[in-house]
Amino acid sequence: MGWGGKAAGALIGGLVGGPLGAALGAVIGHFAVDTGGIGAFEDSRPASGSSVRNELGIVYGIGAFLAYVARADGTLDEREKSLIHEICRDFLRTLIPGIENSAESEVNRLINEAMNNREIPSLIFELARREREFRLALLVFAWRVAAKDMKVTEDEVAWIARVAMDLGAEMSEVDVTSRPYYRPEKKQTRSAADATILGVTPSATHDEIKSAYRKLSLQHHPDRHPDASEAEKQALSRKFAEITSAYRRLTDSGGVMELFALQPDSSRLFEARSNDVAQCFICSNKVRLPEEKYHTTARCPKCQALLLFEMDIAQQLIRRS
Repeated sequence: MGWGGKAAGALIGGLVGGPLGAALGAVIGHFAVDTGGIGAFEDSRPASGSSVRNELGIVYGIGAFLAYVARADGTLDEREKSLIHEICRDFLRTLIPGIENSAESEVNRLINEAMNNREIPSLIFELARREREFRLALLVFAWRVAAKDMKVTEDEVAWIARVAMDLGAEMSEVDVTSRPYYRPEKKQTRSAADATILGVTPSATHDEIKSAYRKLSLQHHPDRHPDASEAEKQALSRKFAEITSAYRRLTDSGGVMELFALQPDSSRLFEARSNDVAQCFICSNKVRLPEEKYHTTARCPKCQALLLFEMDIAQQLIRRS
């Protein structure tokens, strides 16, 4: 199974119900794909050309989507390109087994063209809004790309929250897919400044905070202001990031809980200790833990996932793997 299937199953569990390829299989055939640059595949599998074209169109759209996410900091560097290639190729191997053996150069060209596309194909939004499993998988991929440099910034969190809204995602979906890759800064008390940003009181209920966030994020979403100048769109993006960060901090439970790792070659948890060997929850890679002061930021060098989690999240990841 490729990374896509395994990660979606491990992170989303019953919501996906198995390998990502199987979850997507039921929806791929419902859409005609019209993207440039994939005509070279027409002769590679003549018996099922239409189906292959649809599947390649989805992979093309995923590549464009991930490149869009990767440009949250304004650039698409070589590390990000390499990771997007890896994700797209694993995804493609799940959908069309053996295609790389007969069309490797075309596969590379398809992914490169997708990353150069500055717009996300409408097909991706249609699929995401209609199929929750596909939407959640896209968010999983997005968080992994954001964590490719072994950290996730507040700007990247806001960027993913912004594109998630376009995909039709709820904030709860953004949260559940972020858990293996993003750990919010813990705060013991709610900030009056954050409450002011959302226009609520520090004692506001979760529903009040959520409602205020929804209203303000819609109001300041750059894509809802198509006639705005570039400078105005940049200002909207900064405001959107500020709103999203305030929401995440206000809804964080606070405190620093004890962190746990997964025992190598087992499904048991143990308290994190420096120099112990842990097994990554996502890819099963074995990694020696750093000094305790670095535990909250320790990541798997293979898949960028966090290595240590609070007890409840760690147990949830084990159940869903």
